[in-house]
Amino acid sequence: MTSFQGYQHTAQFNTSKPLGDEYSLDTLLKQLAPLSQQKRWQLWIAPPALPCAEQLQALGIDTQHVLIIQAKQLKDRLQTLKKALKNGYCSAVLAWMEEPIGEELQELKRAAQNSKCHGYAFAHQGDCQALH
Repeated sequence: MTSFQGYQHTAQFNTSKPLGDEYSLDTLLKQLAPLSQQKRWQLWIAPPALPCAEQLQALGIDTQHVLIIQAKQLKDRLQTLKKALKNGYCSAVLAWMEEPIGEELQELKRAAQNSKCHGYAFAHQGDCQALH
């Protein structure tokens, strides 16, 4: 399985095109491109590396609507993910977690559906479990 610098895809919320077990960063970014036409934010929570603006733009992602938050604490990442999925200001939220999302998964899925937001969560390879 392809990973993002030691992270694996573990959950997604309210997405019509699942990433599946085999995916790449390009696959994910191609799914984000049409969402950027909504002119809502695309929030990246604690990515392991900063994305290259030129590469995002080349794939059709409007970087004027990409926000990156570096939350160091797991509880801060989870709280930010919950709020972002609930508030309706984001077309997509990507979160890199230290461990897979557990009991909060159903709440996050409902929040994403209600706000029409696409959400993706990634966890360290050693902690990876299928949640979708």
